[in-house]
Amino acid sequence: MRKVLLFTGKGGTGKTVIAAATALQSAKLGYRTIVVSTDPAHSLADSLELDLGPEPREILPNLWAQESDVLYNMKRQSILVCLKLSPFKYSGYCSGQSG
Repeated sequence: MRKVLLFTGKGGTGKTVIAAATALQSAKLGYRTIVVSTDPAHSLADSLELDLGPEPREILPNLWAQESDVLYNMKRQSILVCLKLSPFKYSGYCSGQSG
């Protein structure tokens, strides 16, 4: 069975630290685990003492970590949209042309 744990709450309450610790323990127990932060402050990387980026990175056996980046995701998704639209007349959007 797959489980999703979400840690939410006000800023400064320790969500990131608890999420990182939970992810580390889950991976040690043999569960395939990913910990993702949407915080633009990138405090997950600080908690894990690692460099993280917008794509999941395996940091230990069974453990991946990622810090979401809104601009990166927007650019990535717009490229995917352009690839799907390229056979159509709207491909001008993807080449920077209007219309």
